[in-house]
Amino acid sequence: SPEEEPQPEEPQPLPDSEKSNFVATKAVGQSCVQRTEGTNSATYTITVKNNRDVQDQIASVKDKLPLGFVYTTNSSIVNGTAIVDTDMVKITTVGDTQEIIWEPSAPWSIPAGGTLTIVFQATAGAKSLTGQNLNEVIVNPVQIPLDPSTLRSQVYIVVAQDCANITDEEKEIPKTGIFDSFIGRIAVGIFIIIIGWIIYAVSYTHLRAHETPEHLVCRLLLEKKKTTTNNNKS
Repeated sequence: SPEEEPQPEEPQPLPDSEKSNFVATKAVGQSCVQRTEGTNSATYTITVKNNRDVQDQIASVKDKLPLGFVYTTNSSIVNGTAIVDTDMVKITTVGDTQEIIWEPSAPWSIPAGGTLTIVFQATAGAKSLTGQNLNEVIVNPVQIPLDPSTLRSQVYIVVAQDCANITDEEKEIPKTGIFDSFIGRIAVGIFIIIIGWIIYAVSYTHLRAHETPEHLVCRLLLEKKKTTTNNNKS
């Protein structure tokens, strides 16, 4: 009999001691901005700390601006040094939302207990929403993370008609429910389809269960007539 080919060994899971352990935090220099020139600029600070006891690397950092906010060209300062956007900054626009990605040609090497700091500016455009606006950041490490949730951080900023007189409505942080998430809406849609199918199946079964002999004869005659008619047409 032919010899069996050796099966490839399954990769061993990475020990926790070798996983990356970065913690991202996000801050904004202004609690409120307006849409008018001179009062619409916000300064954001991203800080990523390496909590391991050895050096580790970060491949890229992605920041999702609030709806209607626009990144200020060449405003990025990385670890205290101003950079030109063409060196590592990429802007992706989806509708009225911008995503900023900082990705150097070689990953950042962060020493044990050290930090990566990115400061940049963005302005609230005409399409920004009045009220609390959420800004989110996601860190992409080279190594598998110990806890993926620590790679994300967020901060709110208010867009108001008058920052000196912010209304309670503008201050209120919007509540997030199941219908606010894409996955939640899909789950609800599937649930509704399943319920509809169950109702149909139960109703049809109930109807057939209470079918009298006379109804059965009529139904069979109608089905036979329909079949004969279709055959004659063909």
